[in-house]
Amino acid sequence: MKMIAKRIRLNLFNHLLACHTTAYTLGILFSSAYILPVVSALTYTILPTVLLALFSVFFKRDKFCTAIASLLLFFATGYFQGLISSESPADSAHLYNLVSAPEDVVLIGHIQTMPSFDGTTSRVLIAATSLQKKGESNLRRVVGTALIRMRFQWPQEIEPGTRVVIRTTLHRPSRYNTPGAFDYPAYLARKGIWITGYVRSPSQISAIHSIPQNGETIRHLPERLRTRIGSVLDSRLPGETSSLYRALLLGDRTQISPQTLEAFKQAGVMHILAISGIHMSLIAILLFTVCYWLLRRSTWLILHCNTRKIAGLLCLPILVGYALLAGLNTPVLRACIVSCVVIFAFCTDRPKTFSSLISVAVLLLLATNPQSLFTVSFQLTFAAFISILMVMPILKRYARSETSSETRLGRIVSRSLQWTFAGITASTAAVLGTAPILTFHFHRLPLLGPISNLIIEPLICLWALPLGFLALPFIFLVPDISAVLLKLGAIGLQLGVTTANLFAALPHTSLWLPPPHCLLLLSYYFTFFLVLFFLQQPRKTKLTSTIAQCSFAICLTGIIFPHSSLFGNHDDNTTTIHFLDLGQGSATVVEFADGKTVLIDGGALTLGIDSVGQSVIAPFLWQRGITRLNAILITHQDSDHYNGVPFLLEQFTPDILWSGTESTKSYGYQRLLSLAKQFNVRIETPYAGDLLRIDGEDLNPSILCLANLSHHDQQKTNNRGIVLAITGFLSDDRVDTRNPFQLIFPGDISSEMELEVIRKITPSNHNILLASHHGSAESNCPDFLRHISPEAIISSAGRSRTHQFPSPKLRDYCEVHHIPLLVTAEHGTIRVLIKGGTPFVLVREQTKNPLRRSHTWLQPQRVTNTLTREASTFTLR
Repeated sequence: MKMIAKRIRLNLFNHLLACHTTAYTLGILFSSAYILPVVSALTYTILPTVLLALFSVFFKRDKFCTAIASLLLFFATGYFQGLISSESPADSAHLYNLVSAPEDVVLIGHIQTMPSFDGTTSRVLIAATSLQKKGESNLRRVVGTALIRMRFQWPQEIEPGTRVVIRTTLHRPSRYNTPGAFDYPAYLARKGIWITGYVRSPSQISAIHSIPQNGETIRHLPERLRTRIGSVLDSRLPGETSSLYRALLLGDRTQISPQTLEAFKQAGVMHILAISGIHMSLIAILLFTVCYWLLRRSTWLILHCNTRKIAGLLCLPILVGYALLAGLNTPVLRACIVSCVVIFAFCTDRPKTFSSLISVAVLLLLATNPQSLFTVSFQLTFAAFISILMVMPILKRYARSETSSETRLGRIVSRSLQWTFAGITASTAAVLGTAPILTFHFHRLPLLGPISNLIIEPLICLWALPLGFLALPFIFLVPDISAVLLKLGAIGLQLGVTTANLFAALPHTSLWLPPPHCLLLLSYYFTFFLVLFFLQQPRKTKLTSTIAQCSFAICLTGIIFPHSSLFGNHDDNTTTIHFLDLGQGSATVVEFADGKTVLIDGGALTLGIDSVGQSVIAPFLWQRGITRLNAILITHQDSDHYNGVPFLLEQFTPDILWSGTESTKSYGYQRLLSLAKQFNVRIETPYAGDLLRIDGEDLNPSILCLANLSHHDQQKTNNRGIVLAITGFLSDDRVDTRNPFQLIFPGDISSEMELEVIRKITPSNHNILLASHHGSAESNCPDFLRHISPEAIISSAGRSRTHQFPSPKLRDYCEVHHIPLLVTAEHGTIRVLIKGGTPFVLVREQTKNPLRRSHTWLQPQRVTNTLTREASTFTLR
């Protein structure tokens, strides 16, 4: 026991900075739980820790106690900093506090960054100074940064630093409020952006000509140079080459085609397209080599100075300037900090350890912005960096081994094999180090990363990147030389893209996986770094090392082959129906008590690159621990009900696809049916009165086809589909046929068709209705609603047309008849629980601050005809 304590004390003092960094990071991490508010955190954590530290220093005078007290102080400071950084802007003049709902305003401010354009949409950051709302006669002073979007290219004559006046529609950023979906408002808030805007026409943008101050000119100079370099790249290189060089040299990936991005993702080399540690290290080596060679030309400098240290110091301002030119995002800033720390340690003859380099970089980044800890780029950057650094001692020991061959050819072959082994090992370590993070955030794991990196990285990082970096100064000095260098580098880029496409064309190059459980994530990293630690030890206990390796293999297996029991989201006695929030569309996930899962519709009107199936529905299913769907049912052939299904057919392998018809004129729906046949999914057409079965077994509760209108003689496709209901009986202990309930799904049928299907719907004692056609005015006629007499109405609608879906007519009807109307655009994903013979409706707690978004559901409420409003959220009682 004394030996263990002595070992702990020794490691603590040898790696004190790393321990302090870890404590500070854990404090920020724990602050995300928001256990104590800011004032309580200051009272109950910071002050007692300071007193403990003072007591240890002045009274105890024990170095170990003082070190422990300092660790607690760093933890408390991190917790306090995390709370402060997650607060929404407190300034009453901030844009966030002035704009709550979408509002047309006149905004005045400075262009803060280089405008980006992805072919359809431009984006630019504006540091606001003044604002005028509609109906106001005077400008008011404001602060804050707004992200402005427009469906046209930003005027090239308006550069960063220019003062502009813009008429725009400002609003707080929104997201699909579905568990598992990407949290876009939180992503922007962590970058200091709390408000976004939209500009409809170039005529609504005008530059204000003024004489800039010297400070403003210097501050905006990097972004101005960045903009001009981007224009030169666009004018002198083909489209794809220009977009890749923009990513490599300027950190702008917006112009890279979706096909190229997908190829790099599948090949596992997506990190090459971001300015990271590899890029900064290569540029630092190139700069050092050039500066050292020039300094060695002077005999006087060789005799009187340490030319190596001078060359290193000369690299510092160039690296910092390039980091500013590249946009100073998290990977660039981290790489720049590490490079500067290495150079500083080399020039001051201070000992250099990997832990101190990482610790300084992490502390500086988190002290500047504690919320960057929760960003994907931060996590991936340091996971890969630490993994590679921990492998380096193993590779060095392998490299020192002498070759037995005495011939020159044998030594060359042996050395080549060593370099190949080192490259594959380092790449494998980076892939293993980042695999859980990639799976957690992107649900994706590339399998060929170690091999593809070995081929593509030299082409891009050792060929295209150095030539592109050398071309930068010649763009303004000798344009012809820069053009030649860029064209030579473009050859390496083209070879890299071709190689990535070849890897992406191979089958099963990447896996789509659910996010690992937090406990599995922690166990994975603990065992992974434990294995690397034992591999570094020349004398290690074989038994302990074997146990660590086996534990790591189990954790890796748990990530690649997840089991639903690890998620703990399913209750064996409860049937849960989820009405997903995915914009203007419809998707309902039904989890039966016996473990079967059925998806009713799955589509939305989206403008993004990825389908709604990939970006919203699949992440929700994975977050619930669902890796397989038993069946998919599509009510009708409108794209906002099925365009997310193709991705789900491939990833969740359903047995059955229930469709209203197999004969259709819709090209998109024909492709869907063909894809289902390709994946051996059985296609069935239900008819009126059919109880849908899976594997010949009845479902409980049942899914009943009330009507099949697919062959109805109607011009509107909305009226050609399936009307169905989920039916069952409510009883606490036994089936009671006198107390039935049903959830009715009428699809997008119009009022005319509602009157025809009324006779096919037998009202139950308890009815919940998914509003026809998302709640439009052309549907949901009063006779239909009176016949069903729903206890609650759910509308699956988006935020862009809230005045239309649901319609004012439906809202008025619900208010007059005291029927709760729950809208996914307002309440997010809505749950209906059928448990213990009683239906409950749950909505998620709504919070204004995206950095403190609640992940809990409000207490389930029994369905009655009373509507209450609590905490800006409708709940049912």
